[in-house]
Amino acid sequence: MKKSIITENEYRTQIYEYLNRTLECYLVHGTNEHGVDILVKRNDIFNEPRYVGISVKVGNITCKELSIIVRQLIISCYYKYSYFEHNLDAVYIVTNGRIIPEARNQISSINIPYRNIYFIEGTKADKFLNVLNAKYSGEKPKTHE
Repeated sequence: MKKSIITENEYRTQIYEYLNRTLECYLVHGTNEHGVDILVKRNDIFNEPRYVGISVKVGNITCKELSIIVRQLIISCYYKYSYFEHNLDAVYIVTNGRIIPEARNQISSINIPYRNIYFIEGTKADKFLNVLNAKYSGEKPKTHE
């Protein structure tokens, strides 16, 4: 049996639904996204609000996708989101695939006001969703060995 491939829309919705259970989140993909798909507001260890954007991708991120991702990061760092009346403090790039090292290095080196770009990929992203799903469904998280 052929394994079904999750679409970017399904993956984005899944991540949003899990995060929205405990965090202040906004799904902004589409005409209102301005570079990121999900906005999250959460407090840091000093109880100060921090504003994070999440860009959701499916599959591997290679150098072919760089121009789109870099453009999205530039848009997101200069846009003042009406949900928060604040610019973003960080962006997470989340994919269920791999981010090749050259693409990761080029994304990390772009010149934008914030340097907080985090990468969540492959099994780490799957594990995150698995733990959240188990937490809210009452099931024990599956382990990847």
